Amino acid sequence: MDNATGNLLSEKLSCLKGKLITLGLSTASTNIEFPEPFLEEFHGQLTNILKEHDISISEVLARDYTQRYSFHRLGETAVVDIFYNGKSQFTRLMGMKNLSGSEKLMHQVEGLIEEAFN
Repeated sequence: MDNATGNLLSEKLSCLKGKLITLGLSTASTNIEFPEPFLEEFHGQLTNILKEHDISISEVLARDYTQRYSFHRLGETAVVDIFYNGKSQFTRLMGMKNLSGSEKLMHQVEGLIEEAFN
């Protein structure tokens, strides 16, 4: 690729800089490794609740005392961190505004989780 083509491509793609891009693929629960059994149970319950609202889980990342969930609906994406403690209790959740493509979806997911599990 010559410099002119590279510059044109960079210019065209610059609007995507800093944006979260997903393919909208659902992650099957069998592909996810949960560090604790209660997290797998939570995931199953959450999946059922989200189905009612046409929201899918596109990714789950296990971190220290946190599960980072990525959600998808009709081209919208949202990322929410769900925290737990050493007693297998959920302590809080936090929408990741800077990683989410839709604040509306992020807030809806937060509300659904709080309503269902509190």
